[in-house]
Amino acid sequence: MARITRAAALDPDGDGWFLNKLISTLVSATNPDGTPYALPIAASAPTPSDIVSGRKSFSITTVATTLVTIPAGRTWSGQIGASVSCSVAAGTTVPGLASAQISIAGTSSAPAAGIYLGVDARAGAGLSSSANGAQSANFASVPIVIAAPAANSVSVQVASTTSGTSALVDAFALGKLL
Repeated sequence: MARITRAAALDPDGDGWFLNKLISTLVSATNPDGTPYALPIAASAPTPSDIVSGRKSFSITTVATTLVTIPAGRTWSGQIGASVSCSVAAGTTVPGLASAQISIAGTSSAPAAGIYLGVDARAGAGLSSSANGAQSANFASVPIVIAAPAANSVSVQVASTTSGTSALVDAFALGKLL
């Protein structure tokens, strides 16, 4: 009784021609008629110069400060986010606040210049005779794709606002140029 294998089913006359042709086609990247076959190519890893990221930490109120710059004519894909925290000591009558606003700055950017992420933490003020303090923390991040026009670069910036006994704003932009 003859045993039928997959190889025999692919090469019914048993001379090996079909299997040899199949193997040589796979190895040589050609179609059976000899024309070139385009092998699918996986995306290559980004070069170190295409990885663009930045991080800033503040414990004071600041004006907009650049996290990353996207060169003219390039597109950046990444994640923007911030972690904020604040506290108020016992007996303090001033509320606590830690706020981060991450924005895009630059002419003709896509999306348009403006604020794209705001993250706040607020700690309520106590009575002057209070024995308890207060604290608060928050975090948020979002994916974003930003295109700079051919004429100018575009930047991702963060501005912070802080008050209370202590406050910290930690913002980041992590991504790569496409």
